[in-house]
Amino acid sequence: MAPLSYTPTTHFDARLHKLDTVAQVYLSKCNLSNLLDLIPVESTGNGNCLYNSILTLVQSPSEITAEELRVRAIVELAMNYNYYNIKYERIVGPLNLRIKAMCKNYEFSELFEID
Repeated sequence: MAPLSYTPTTHFDARLHKLDTVAQVYLSKCNLSNLLDLIPVESTGNGNCLYNSILTLVQSPSEITAEELRVRAIVELAMNYNYYNIKYERIVGPLNLRIKAMCKNYEFSELFEID
């Protein structure tokens, strides 16, 4: 599997992004100065939320899908099983069960996928 070339969007573009007004309310309540300049952007909330959020920030999203990102995450976890299982089993549970769940599209993401 070829590595992805990923250049994230660094500026809010109202033509491409829709402001997440609910998240903006929560963000405004944070008193951490490094968060105050952030702009929350809406993404599709269908169980592929993590992957859809990543695609929202990709400059050319038509080249990749949320499903492909999910499969790539599964492959990464399977190829480096021992590393991830040792690192996160106490927090999230056994990796083999998480990989099984990840094989179902629209399954919500957990800590294994975020790392």
